[in-house]
Amino acid sequence: MLFAGDEADSARAQNLLKSVVKDDPFNLQAMSLLAYQAFEQGRYQDAIATWNAMKTLIGKDDPRNQTLDQSIARAQLALNSAAGAKIAITVKLGEQVELPEDGVLIISAHASADAAMPIAAKRLPLSKFPVSLALADSDSLNPVQALSSLDSVVIKARIDRDGNVATKQGDW
Repeated sequence: MLFAGDEADSARAQNLLKSVVKDDPFNLQAMSLLAYQAFEQGRYQDAIATWNAMKTLIGKDDPRNQTLDQSIARAQLALNSAAGAKIAITVKLGEQVELPEDGVLIISAHASADAAMPIAAKRLPLSKFPVSLALADSDSLNPVQALSSLDSVVIKARIDRDGNVATKQGDW
């Protein structure tokens, strides 16, 4: 009922869960469902507040803190992205580039030109060029290292024949 897609059912489930938490403020399962629903509905501040309340209830030594920290970090990334933390990118092809029939365009943001692992990335089907897009915190590969946490980034774009992130001969 909570995630059925019907707004009335979702609201009814949310009210039931809030009632459960009101009657039993230590019901972590009900709180978790409320936080997840808030996240799915784009109410990231509510999700973060609920997960932080859960952390307070379970204590700092509980192993579930790691999962809660990851959830909070993911919600913070989504919140930053919703607030507009984005890098606008336009990719143009050089005249010498021959597009393969199959393949993908991989756009990545790196902390430096030498950094092999990207901070954020997008994989797009090949289409007409130039291609305009934006990288945001929601494209970050690691929820604890947001794209917006860096002062500057190096943007890389490449055409990959097989869609695998590892560069092979014939990729541009």
